[in-house]
Amino acid sequence: MTAAVCRIACTMTVAVGLLFTGSAAVADEELERRVQRLENILDGDQLVELIDQLSAVEQEMRELRGEIDEQSHRLRQLQQRQRNLYGDLDERVREIELAADRLATAPQTVEQELAEPATDAEGGEREAYQAAFNTLREGRYDAAAQAFSDFLDAFGDSEYAANARYWLGESYYVNRDFAAALENFERVLDEHGDSGKAPDALLKVGYTQYEMGDADAARETLDRVREEYAGTSVARLAEERLVRIREEE
Repeated sequence: MTAAVCRIACTMTVAVGLLFTGSAAVADEELERRVQRLENILDGDQLVELIDQLSAVEQEMRELRGEIDEQSHRLRQLQQRQRNLYGDLDERVREIELAADRLATAPQTVEQELAEPATDAEGGEREAYQAAFNTLREGRYDAAAQAFSDFLDAFGDSEYAANARYWLGESYYVNRDFAAALENFERVLDEHGDSGKAPDALLKVGYTQYEMGDADAARETLDRVREEYAGTSVARLAEERLVRIREEE
């Protein structure tokens, strides 16, 4: 019995060993096939092409995002420029309206004094000044600039010289000849600092500096207007322009 059992046990052991050996061989063979298939895929031209295509798509997406960001930035700039343009237009309309009001209704100005009787010696000055002033009122700014310039050449010591110099600057300012406007507004301050046109001239110096792109000088001048003429219309206008300058920074 013992010998027989031993023979059976040995036979089963050999059989199981052969079974496991065969299964391991099959598993190894299957694993090898799978590895080979993966290697074939990794080495294949299709995968390389797919990777290249994916890289190209990613590059295009990056470029598109860059273009979108750039276009968005340009759009914001255009929108800001449009707002500034409308603001400039509105400001200029208000300045022209204010100038027209001053021309028509300002009390105790040299313009109103022209209606008073004049001596023969003063007649020529008044007529020349009135003609230049009427040209300005009509909105013919080039002609007005020439008329006021001619007046100052002929009557530089006239009692109307400060006003003529200021309106000469206004004529240039409206025509956007800011260099000439600044020169004449500053001459009002230098040569007629105690005249009634000095506050307006100082305000317009600040405006003109702003238009010429010198924001630092404009702020300094407009602050001076607020301090020296506090509580007046020119101080209010100076404050409005200062607020606008701060908003644009």
